[in-house]
Amino acid sequence: MRLSPTLLAILAVGALGAGAVVLASRHEAPGSEPTPSASIDAGIDAGIDAGIDPAQGGVFELVAATPFRLGKPYVHWFRAESPSVRDGWLVVLRVDPSRVRPTDTAMPVLYAGTQTVEPINFGHADGVVVGLVPAVDDLAGTQLWFGEPDLPEQVNAAEIERQRERARSRGWLALDRAAVDAARGNGGEELVLASRLELEHVAALTMLEHAPGDRDRAEGLLPQD
Repeated sequence: MRLSPTLLAILAVGALGAGAVVLASRHEAPGSEPTPSASIDAGIDAGIDAGIDPAQGGVFELVAATPFRLGKPYVHWFRAESPSVRDGWLVVLRVDPSRVRPTDTAMPVLYAGTQTVEPINFGHADGVVVGLVPAVDDLAGTQLWFGEPDLPEQVNAAEIERQRERARSRGWLALDRAAVDAARGNGGEELVLASRLELEHVAALTMLEHAPGDRDRAEGLLPQD
């Protein structure tokens, strides 16, 4: 199976990022996108159920969340701006497996609020994605969803805002304080680590626990004897 550059990037240890040659195409019928009312818009932004089906966004549950801080920052290649990241969240998400099934074209991009999420595994075998959410202080009030197929290394702030506007009426998982606190309980204490490499080791152990279908990927990230 021929993988897109983004998928190859996911499989490369410590070498995620550029070199993409497949461009995503979007086909939207004029007038096909409903305009959300002001009350729905306000309710979603507040993390309140406003009658929008979260399942439409493809993210069903925040299973675990662990904050991390690194001594040495890394580059977040899943943004066109390639920002430097020193802190964020290691998350475990229960998702629609069809959104993360590997293909030879661009795949749906995973978003968290105004950030793109970096998946460490594919997640289609178990319907579970282990990922990194960069530079977010508090996940409460954050929305999680899959946007249109694209190459995340080409997604900039303007595109994230466009995807947010689409997701407002189509559905996303809005995290409230109770959901985040429960996920924090499953995720454990803050990780204070030296580097991205150490973070990948923890992500691999998390994968073995929550996404055993990606065992090969997890074992490839762990230190070798």
